[in-house]
Parts: sequence; C-alpha cells; structure tokens
Amino acid sequence: MMTLPSAPTGCAGHVMSGVLYQAAGYAQATVEDLRALDEAVLIVSDLFGFVRLSDPIPAYRASMSTRLGSLGTLGTAWRTPLRDIVCAEPDDLFVSCCSTPYQAAWAPTAKACERAGLRILSVRPVVSTPEGLVSISHWAKHYRGRVAAILGPRARDLNTADAVAETIVSAGEADMIDAFIEGSGPLATLTLVIAHES
Repeated sequence: MMTLPSAPTGCAGHVMSGVLYQAAGYAQATVEDLRALDEAVLIVSDLFGFVRLSDPIPAYRASMSTRLGSLGTLGTAWRTPLRDIVCAEPDDLFVSCCSTPYQAAWAPTAKACERAGLRILSVRPVVSTPEGLVSISHWAKHYRGRVAAILGPRARDLNTADAVAETIVSAGEADMIDAFIEGSGPLATLTLVIAHES
C-alpha cells in the first residue's frame, strides 16, 4: 500500500484537478509557466496548507471538513498557522478565489487585517438577469478560476482593489461583462458579473 511519504509527486498546479484549476489553465501550463506564477498564486491545500503552483505534492483526497482526531477538522487545524502566514506576508492585497470552507481556513478577521494592513477581496460571480444580479453556485468555481488566470500574470502591477476590477473588465472576456468592488473595509467583495444567457 502506497503512503503519502513514498507517493510520486507532481507540481501542485498539475496535481490539483478541480474545476477552478482547469479553468485557470494550470493543468496545461508548463512547469516553467507555473514557476513564473509562484509569487502571485497561493493554493490552499487541505493537507499541506499553503503551496505554490510549482511545489511538488502527491495526489490525495481530503477536504477541509476531514476530521483528524483531537485536532478537529483540517480547516480548524490550519486556521491559526495560515492566518499567521498571511498577516506576515509583505503583500497587502489578496484576491481570494476560494470557496467558503477554504477561505475560512486562512483568511484573518477584519480586525487582524486592519492590524496587519491587509485587504482581502473575495470573488463572487453573479449573473445579470432581467430581474437583477443573481448569485452563481454551479459555475462559481469555473469563473473564479478564470479570474485567477487573468490576474496571476499581472499580479505585480495590481496594488489596489479598483485596479483588480479594471483588469478583469479590460481582459476582454465576452461573458464577463463587469467587475466591481463592494465594501470599503479590509474584507471586501469583488463582484464578477456574468452575461445572462437567453
């Protein structure tokens, strides 16, 4: 029986195979391409905490709700160490493409962000309908992955929330018709508006 320490590894960007990673294009990227994005992209791994796209990891199955005996769930076990890492990062703007359980495992509280001088933008895809903007659930990971693909290569030049939103809009993706910031505090929302299909 193969165990994690002896399992073969690959770049995290290739090993992670979910909808978000496919939409971001990491599976098709070369190792050199992944390394070029290492400074811009952090993956939140249930098993390994934060990993970079080119970090070698084995394939595994786990979730943030997996329980580890007295440690509780993986999400709970990671919360303090990952938040400490984020608060010590030199970058002061994070764009979170995570689903709620993964964001809860790493994102500091508003007060902690204020103390550390951080701002976190959580990506919320919505669809524009005749009745207004409606949250997307089924395709949310896909669109968050596409946001990651747009922002990753440009991350060094994106120092403000408005610049992030403008970069998405100017990317020219036909179905992404708008992006705007909601909230002025350290924990804000980057609302991504998707065209309604009639």
